[in-house]
Amino acid sequence: MNTISINPTSRNSATTDEVVLREKDTTRLIFRPLIVNNAHDQKAAVKGQFVYQRKTAVGSWIDTDSLPLSKLRAGEWVKLELKSLEVRKLFQHLYELYSLHDQAGIPQNLSKYIKVEANLAALLELSGDELDAVLSMNPGRGYTVVARMMKWLSKADNVVEVVNSLETLGSNSLHQLNTLAGLSILSGALDVWHTNKNNDREEFWQQFLTDNAFVLSQVFSVPVVILHDKAYIGGKGVDN
Repeated sequence: MNTISINPTSRNSATTDEVVLREKDTTRLIFRPLIVNNAHDQKAAVKGQFVYQRKTAVGSWIDTDSLPLSKLRAGEWVKLELKSLEVRKLFQHLYELYSLHDQAGIPQNLSKYIKVEANLAALLELSGDELDAVLSMNPGRGYTVVARMMKWLSKADNVVEVVNSLETLGSNSLHQLNTLAGLSILSGALDVWHTNKNNDREEFWQQFLTDNAFVLSQVFSVPVVILHDKAYIGGKGVDN
């Protein structure tokens, strides 16, 4: 999976990954970008250097000696030719850096961003009305996408970020989602009952009610939670 690393060097600048434009066995040409907060033009957020490198005996790359253009004498000149594919690669990477700076600015700490596929990027850029229109054209697919996203959210490691994202939905939307989730759980429990209503294995129902204690809460007028599995209640306490 392609990523972009941004390493801040100050509040207004950050280094990022070098772009390898041309590579041979012992030499290569790279572009070394620097992301900046440009006080004169916010959109002019990237500058950089073209650097020739050579490979050492141990396999690492080092910069070759360079001639500053400011030291060129009269009649001297330097030519740097880029092939069409190299220009395209540079353009694409610069576009990504401009977009990243436009959305996130200069991070405070070393950050890594994951590149998404073009189709997903286009989806993320849709407005709310545009997204509604796309999903409404094929609601079945829309419901499938939502289900897969909810499953992914349930396994997300960064719980705080998930909560912060859900808060942007607003209380009405969250309440509606909570209602739909509750109905889905009840429907699933009913499916289990219809499939197993003739099942007299205590172990099966014990495990089911342990995993779905909410079912008991629907039977009684007060919440019920299972605190102890297989508790003996024939004249003893739960601690035996």
